[in-house]
Parts: sequence; C-alpha cells; structure tokens
Amino acid sequence: MLYELRTYTAAPDRMRALQARFRDHTLGLFERHGIENVAYWTTMVGGPSDELIYLLRYESMAARELAWRGFVADEEWRKVFRESTEAAGGSLTVSTEARFLTPTNFSPGDHGGDPGGEAAPRLFEWRSYTASLDRMGELLRRFRDTTVAKFEEHGATNVGYWLNAVGGRNDELQYALAYRDMAHREQVWGAFGQDPEWLAVRADSNKDGNLVAHLSNSFLAPTDYSPLR
Repeated sequence: MLYELRTYTAAPDRMRALQARFRDHTLGLFERHGIENVAYWTTMVGGPSDELIYLLRYESMAARELAWRGFVADEEWRKVFRESTEAAGGSLTVSTEARFLTPTNFSPGDHGGDPGGEAAPRLFEWRSYTASLDRMGELLRRFRDTTVAKFEEHGATNVGYWLNAVGGRNDELQYALAYRDMAHREQVWGAFGQDPEWLAVRADSNKDGNLVAHLSNSFLAPTDYSPLR
C-alpha cells in the first residue's frame, strides 16, 4: 500500500470555496478513479487556518499514477475546476505539498476503526519523529513491541504509522493518533508518561542515548466530509 499526505494552502479568503469543491466534487471524483479517501483535516490549536490536509491511499505507485492521470483528464473535474476558479476570481490555492508514505508492519489497516453511531468528531494528532543516528531500527522496534499497545491501553486510537517513501528521509517515523478531545488527549499522555512498564522500556532503550533526535506534532480537526472522523 502507498499513502499520500497532501497539504493545500488556500488563497486568501478562499478556504470555504476550496472546502466546498472537495466536499461537493473532488472526493467523489477521486473515488471514481480508484483513489481512496482516508481523511481530511484542518489544523487547530495555533496552526495555520488556511491549510487543508488530507490522506489518500493506493495499491501502489503505479496505481497512483494511473488514477491521477484519469482524474486530471476527467471532463467533469475540468469543468468543476474551471468554474470554481472563475467564481472565486482566481486559483483557490497558493501552494500544494505532497509526501508519499508506506505503512509500517505494525500500522493498523483499518486506521483504528470507526467509532460508529453519532460519535462526535475526534481530535487527531500527527507526530513526526526523527531517529538518532543509526537508531531507526531500535525506534521502530520500541513502537512495535511496546508503544503502540501502551497508547491503546491508555485510551488513544492508533490511526497509522508510516515511513517516508519515494526519496524521503529514511530516519523518520510519522504517525497519527485520535482522541475524544483535547482533555482526553492530556489524560492519555499523562497516564502513558507515568506507566511503569513504559518508563522501564524507555530507560532501557535510551541507555546508549535517546532514540529520538527530534520530534514535532500538530493537532488536526476532521472536516465534515472526512471519511475518518
């Protein structure tokens, strides 16, 4: 499987129009051409208010290339793109970034499952770890053998764990967690950080130096049209 994480920065005052185009047209057209819509988010808690971040899934890079060729050539898409651009008085976006990812062997295939029913939209957290020099294998092992289960034990939902593909750095682990809300997130991390088993595993794995050289995180809110909410 191949994932693609795409970030669109909306042109000034055009975020609503960009969201409407995705909600009303783009998602359905993606599906028509074999592109799986996984999740759509906006940033929160101090993040940019003009970014739309979304995650797609394909069978392979070859399948991705075939799907996008079909999508950009689709007459309906071309009409929607032209009309939405004209209505807004210009492009709806000012920049687009894409990152290709491959799932680790401990990443849940169902993205943590569907909470079901009328559950409120959850809070998502995207985290990026850069491993210390020559420690990537150990970092992945710690996640696979301990961390993932501990997150679940303390109430977080493991959404996915990925490595960079197609020219990306080979010392980065990207992962996403979901919580009921920010208060629940603080509760989860408070309990996780005091878990005796986790503390012992972390101390042992860091005895020759920290496995993680750098980490960053961002908080994401699902859009009203995101399949994963």
